[in-house]
Amino acid sequence: MSQAPASTRRVTRHSSRVSDVGISSLATPSTAHSFVGITPSPSATIAQLLRRNAELEAQNTLLQVREQTANAHAVYMAQQAAVYKYRLNHQAKKQDGEDRRIHTQSRVITSVEGREEAAQEKQRKQRDKVDSEKKGKEKEKEDILRRGKQKETQDCFTGALTTNNKSQLEDICAALEIPYDGTVKVLQIRLKAHFDANPELKQHERYKGLFSRGNKRATRSFELDENGASASGLSSVQPPSNRPRLET
Repeated sequence: MSQAPASTRRVTRHSSRVSDVGISSLATPSTAHSFVGITPSPSATIAQLLRRNAELEAQNTLLQVREQTANAHAVYMAQQAAVYKYRLNHQAKKQDGEDRRIHTQSRVITSVEGREEAAQEKQRKQRDKVDSEKKGKEKEKEDILRRGKQKETQDCFTGALTTNNKSQLEDICAALEIPYDGTVKVLQIRLKAHFDANPELKQHERYKGLFSRGNKRATRSFELDENGASASGLSSVQPPSNRPRLET
């Protein structure tokens, strides 16, 4: 078998080296890495961790926003529940006089526990209503007896209108034969208007103690004589301001 000349063998070896160099120079880095297993550098690992950290921070922010939104909705619903409860409790009573107010500790009013509490609340209100009516009748009876005695003995009223309590103001109104229903403020305004319309009552023995400054001591009852002047019913004890002073 004949061999190729030496010059031909040299050209062939040179061509193969050129082709190898050309192929390796045309290969891209990604193509080269795909064929060769390379461990990621520390910088690449840090970059991946930073990206992952950023993703987790974004998720955390989203969860916080959702939590705040849920809390806001919960607060709003609690406010709405309070409004509806207020409206329900302040509705007019039913025609049969039953109160519609609801006081319950159960989370669901329609539950068995809620119905039991509603029934107990209804019974308690009925008992309170009966007790209140009973106390009201007893107080009315006591007021009638007290005012009858005051009218008979002509007790004097003392203290400013603004310092008398409701029961005392009612007694004054009853003595003047004017309505005595209403609050303390209403009674005070009513009495002031009546005394302003009848200024002579401010000098009456029975009512002048209401307008005398510094007269905080209650005077005893008095009786009128034939001339209309006060008689022996007056206290013989003089108030401190009118007592004679001892000279030393």
